[in-house]
Amino acid sequence: MNLAWPFKSSSFKASALRMTLLTKKSAALPMETHKAFPFKMHICAARVNQTFRGTPLGLMGMGMGILSLGMTFQALAQGYYIDEQSAKRLGDAFSSGAADASDASTVFYNPAGMVRLDGMQLVGNFSGVYTQTDVTMSGVSFDASSATLSSPIQGAEQVKLDESFLIPSVYFSYQLSPSWHLGASLNVPYSSGSEFNTDFVGRYFSLKSDITSVNLGLMASYRISAQWSVGLGVNSQYIEAEIQNQVNSSGICQLGIASGMSADLCVGLDSSGTYTDDGNVKMKGDDLAFGYTFGVLYQWDFHTRFGLNYRSKISHTLTGDATISAPDIVGMVEPMLTSRVEGGSVELVTPETLDLSGLYQLNEDWHLQASASWFRWSQFEALDIELDNGGGFSTAQNWDDSYRLAVGLGYQLTPHWVLRTGMAYESTPVPDETVSLDFAFGDFYALSMGASYQFSDTLYFDLGYQHTFSFNRDIAQGSLIVDSAEVSGNVETSINSLALGVNWLF
Repeated sequence: MNLAWPFKSSSFKASALRMTLLTKKSAALPMETHKAFPFKMHICAARVNQTFRGTPLGLMGMGMGILSLGMTFQALAQGYYIDEQSAKRLGDAFSSGAADASDASTVFYNPAGMVRLDGMQLVGNFSGVYTQTDVTMSGVSFDASSATLSSPIQGAEQVKLDESFLIPSVYFSYQLSPSWHLGASLNVPYSSGSEFNTDFVGRYFSLKSDITSVNLGLMASYRISAQWSVGLGVNSQYIEAEIQNQVNSSGICQLGIASGMSADLCVGLDSSGTYTDDGNVKMKGDDLAFGYTFGVLYQWDFHTRFGLNYRSKISHTLTGDATISAPDIVGMVEPMLTSRVEGGSVELVTPETLDLSGLYQLNEDWHLQASASWFRWSQFEALDIELDNGGGFSTAQNWDDSYRLAVGLGYQLTPHWVLRTGMAYESTPVPDETVSLDFAFGDFYALSMGASYQFSDTLYFDLGYQHTFSFNRDIAQGSLIVDSAEVSGNVETSINSLALGVNWLF
């Protein structure tokens, strides 16, 4: 997240500073740093050549924060989608969501599956997600008085985040006739929260993020024949988000001195790399947008069926405010960091997804299932921000499409108990070239187990548990000349999810 020194390409001051720093730094850096500097000059030049057109720092941070959704959220699923929408599906690693169609949660996973449900069904779930994230990071802040133009960023270099989330979901299906069903779903496909202390070394790139989303789906299904059925519906999705980052007041002031401003400029501020004089940027935004779902269910024979479910992308334009607070001297060096409230918007597209699932009844007691899912994250090519005053900002992301593979197994232990298990693999859409503190998730492997209990003819209980094994990404982020700070380190994350569901039949 580029939160410190967004140069204006038309600024004489910025041009002079770049020439001064590039000349001074190439001569002053120690040997191991000097070897890497041509690469850093290339990065600096690429960023300077972008068109900022008066971009306020806050809106740029808001866009990155909303799209990253925090370190904890990224761990719940790849990109920023949460799997934990059903206790039953959690127990088999979501290995047959589009084909199982055994309760009303099929309204979300494949509306065509409602044709298998009789009468009315209501399913309620609570999923608890516990994440453990270990961050090891160090960094440097720009310091014009140092021979290397840098001083270590003071603060916590090792941080452990243990956080929990509760994710509710409700599904309803109603049989209009032997061929027609209606259904509704209310769930939280995007939800997150993470917060570092203000003395965290990476505070200029990530401090706090929080997102809340609610998705209402209205679906209908039709049985074409004994083998084929289809489902279609609309999704109404509301998202609100908040992001905060610290502003490197001392480092920015040192950049001002390096550009030729008086050394007295930083009198009253602590030395570069400390956090006592940091400013803050807080951004909030929200939006309501719509998409659609289409599904197909095919009953091959009595033992085998397949399901295909497609969810469209939903294009959001989150509008809100950025609140910037920093020492007055920071605004003198960079007017875009003058304390104020600034409005703007950022585009956020939740990706289209495709899921193909199959289920095979091995015998009276055992069944096997599998699924392959595709997420079109490649639509996230760049972060584009529009400002109320007509300015804007764009930075490349270049994500890749990702996929998920899962297999599961179920066993009818007694007439009242069903046991299930599953395992899954999912690839990360974030390439090494754009990985950052906020986008630090990698490929993951998960193992699940669960059970269903029939309390009566009309009441069932589901329990699911999933463990996602630890994954980690190395990070090198920022630039002394462009951002006034740079950090590097490693982020390692593991997740445990537990869900309870209740299924009523009417």
